[in-house]
Amino acid sequence: MPANKETADGYVLLYQGWAGTVMAEGGVAPRYVQIAEHLEERIRSGQLRPHQRVPSESELAQQFGVSRITSRQALRALAERGLIYRVPGLGSFVAEPRPAALPEGHVAGLVMPRLDTSLATGIMLGIEQVLREAGIHLLFRCADRQPEEEAKAVRELRAAGVTGLLVWPCEGEYYNPELLRLRVDQFPVVLVDRHLRGIDTDRVHSDNVGGGYQATRHLLQLGHRRIAFVSSPMLYTSTIEDRFHGYELALAEAGLPLDRNLVWEGVRGGAHTPGVGPTPTVVAAIADFLRQHPDVTGVFAHNDLVARCVLEAAAQLGRRVPEDLAVVGFDDLDLAAAAPVPLTTIRQPSREMGATAARLLLQRLDDPAGPIRAISLPTCLVVRASTVGAEAQEGAAEAVPAAEAGGAR
Repeated sequence: MPANKETADGYVLLYQGWAGTVMAEGGVAPRYVQIAEHLEERIRSGQLRPHQRVPSESELAQQFGVSRITSRQALRALAERGLIYRVPGLGSFVAEPRPAALPEGHVAGLVMPRLDTSLATGIMLGIEQVLREAGIHLLFRCADRQPEEEAKAVRELRAAGVTGLLVWPCEGEYYNPELLRLRVDQFPVVLVDRHLRGIDTDRVHSDNVGGGYQATRHLLQLGHRRIAFVSSPMLYTSTIEDRFHGYELALAEAGLPLDRNLVWEGVRGGAHTPGVGPTPTVVAAIADFLRQHPDVTGVFAHNDLVARCVLEAAAQLGRRVPEDLAVVGFDDLDLAAAAPVPLTTIRQPSREMGATAARLLLQRLDDPAGPIRAISLPTCLVVRASTVGAEAQEGAAEAVPAAEAGGAR
């Protein structure tokens, strides 16, 4: 606990430990410090566990009889010390504990399938910040969404002498043999965004089931009953499988049978070219699917890039969004808000995903024999014009926690 120090006059104390040194009159710490200390004690004692939601500004203000400004100061102080992290629109959560400092000389490797989206850059920035603060250098390789390049990158980074790896696996119907080899060799590795079923290793990803459930429930609440799921092939790609499972759960809860004819996995290759826009072949294929199913009034696309293609396909068919077709994506990339019809989507906490992955790697390097950790981070629904219409734009950016999706776990 921070210590008080009496000055020569005996009346003013220095209270150390929270966002620098602050003054307190009569030996009493400022209220925001007291609140922050209370929360820290709950975190240290295990009453609040990693990634558990902490009380909101309003809840703290009511509990301690203070203003929201004071409770906001307490949460900010905890965030500055790395004890909590914030997810916009969803609240504050307990951060992973920071492991003890590692010896100098550690170098980590990072392999990602792409670096051309705000999701990817957010993950990378989160990883880099945590490793930099820990004094660990980072070597980066982009696999360009090619499994062969991913395997080559893993081999070359190991040959370069990295002491641990962070890997965001490529999508596809395969298991990278190099990732299997890492597990067999008990080499420190953390998987990001995706996990590979049957390979038990440290991993962090968003709550894809809850997010898929929330996206579909949103469409159901708007009155849609013929809702299509549009994606790349989902076999062996856990993120898509989990989002589809959330879609199934929401339909079942609404008493609707799953219509396999509305599950379309026909997206092949990249759905979007940076600086160019939606891929014409993907747009044409989605347009054909929609043409064959004129009764579809809602689409849940497995990511924003595919959702952007759905918007383009709808425009080519003369179907108005959202009057004729409501569309929901996943990720909340920069292009979602900037789309011709701003896209309703599920927001992933990209930077915290990267930071959590880096902390998991530090923990693994510090304790090679420790238990495997699998962490799921909360997501939230961001409502925009692709589902509610331009007339509702004033309130269209409201974020709704996917964690509210009862039964989606």
